[in-house]
Amino acid sequence: MIHLKNMAFVIVFAALGVSCSKDGGADKSDSGSNDGLTEVRISPDRTRILRNPLSGWVCYAGIGDGLADDFWEVYDNFDCKDAPDGSGKVRVSDYSSVLYIKAAWSAMNPEDGKYIWQEGMENYSAPARRLKLLIDGAKERGMKIAFTINTNSVDKHENYTPDFVREAGAAGYWTQTGSSTVFSGYPDDLVFQQYYETFVKAFAAEYNNPDEVEFISGLGLGSWGECHTFKYSTGNAEPREAVFEWATKLYAGAFTKVPVVTNYHRWVGCTTGADGNKYDPDSERLLQGAIDKGFSMRHDAFGMKHYYMEWEKNFIFSRRYKVPVLAEGGWVKNSHGSSIKGDGYADYAAVRRGEYEDALAACVNMMDFRYCNVISNSETWSWFNEAFDLVQQFLQEGVYRLYPNIVYVPESVSSGSSLNVRSRWSNLGWAYCPTNIRQWKGRYAMAYALLDSETGEPVHIFVDRDAQIDKCVKNSMQTYDSTIDLSGVKPGRYTWGMAIVNTEKDNVPGIELSVRKSALTSSGWLKVSDVEVI
Repeated sequence: MIHLKNMAFVIVFAALGVSCSKDGGADKSDSGSNDGLTEVRISPDRTRILRNPLSGWVCYAGIGDGLADDFWEVYDNFDCKDAPDGSGKVRVSDYSSVLYIKAAWSAMNPEDGKYIWQEGMENYSAPARRLKLLIDGAKERGMKIAFTINTNSVDKHENYTPDFVREAGAAGYWTQTGSSTVFSGYPDDLVFQQYYETFVKAFAAEYNNPDEVEFISGLGLGSWGECHTFKYSTGNAEPREAVFEWATKLYAGAFTKVPVVTNYHRWVGCTTGADGNKYDPDSERLLQGAIDKGFSMRHDAFGMKHYYMEWEKNFIFSRRYKVPVLAEGGWVKNSHGSSIKGDGYADYAAVRRGEYEDALAACVNMMDFRYCNVISNSETWSWFNEAFDLVQQFLQEGVYRLYPNIVYVPESVSSGSSLNVRSRWSNLGWAYCPTNIRQWKGRYAMAYALLDSETGEPVHIFVDRDAQIDKCVKNSMQTYDSTIDLSGVKPGRYTWGMAIVNTEKDNVPGIELSVRKSALTSSGWLKVSDVEVI
């Protein structure tokens, strides 16, 4: 058992002196001891790519006709002129640990009570075959999956609201996309809501699984599913608040283990999506209500200076390190063409820089590699060939990178005794580790271990459930004083280990630490120093 007193204090990072061991692991300090404890300084690794939850690059795909059959083959041999090995090719999954699947409600739920993830559906449904292709490929590459489901057909060439919902009596409206006339259900319509609730609950029954799913994005409502530019049955915005409350309550109640995110926008739920820098005064209150239900935030127009504006920047800055943020760039190379010049961008390398700077200012946890079947026009190609330095920089400086820079532990201790230890933690990245979100409550915790001195496997684990890991942010540190009870520990030689463990999976390390591989055991425990229990 471990008891902890949490002491947080701010220290300017540049003032920290950290000694470096030859293998990048732990060094005993020459300065002596602290209350009988040996000071061990840990060297960070600032460049190793960490594959942590809600952290890093998100690789996009979809299950519509635009998905090429050779998706994985192309992404495993992707053009990158500055590839580190000089080959001109990279494996995209080496840089991204999440595959984000965008889909229409009608594709996921083609008939009442039928869902494309059900066994055998891939035998006669093209979207089901594509879904299986994507999920199987993600698993093979050690990637988790994520989803967004869109109900709105505006700008689409097919109905995103299922036909059986309309045929059951759901009211809606028709729009024209090229030669296609498409239907979208009104989100305040009771028949629409009834069928959508049934779908979301079935969807969650399949995918409310944190071992496989990273996040569920969006409410699926409004233009492009981004929760703005609504059309309601009333012809005005009167149903706005009721619909937003219904949808956020639905998703938060269905996905209890997997993070849910929705768009922050100055016109959230409104019938407009843009009006200069004006905003609706109720937007902030509604979004805060979503956060209070357990929602994380995202925006889909990073880098768009006329769209991602002061309201959005101020809204998310005021909630920095309180809620994680996911970033999607706004400019699409395949469709926006020369319109980027209106934002002062000379080319798409400049667009990527603009997106990156907006993302860094928001301290985002994740950024996007978007897909186009014309690969050279995709945002993924643009990042890897016009801004590869920023791809690497985000993985080194943007994502959260936690490690204990100083640990105070004894070299010798009596079996059955109680002892005090101390550790000081740092975060090298601008993002934070969001252990405060509702879906992660109690899942990740700091822990010490006594490791077998030969195998490196933990013999005794001491979990600290009170350490507020989310408080460890850039340019500040957290110091934890802990009391460890060694009752039942047999005498012998051990190694002190540390980790952030997943308490739901037998306390295995669940967050990769920003230290070199050589400092870790094969199972992910940081080796601190030897200890003898007598």
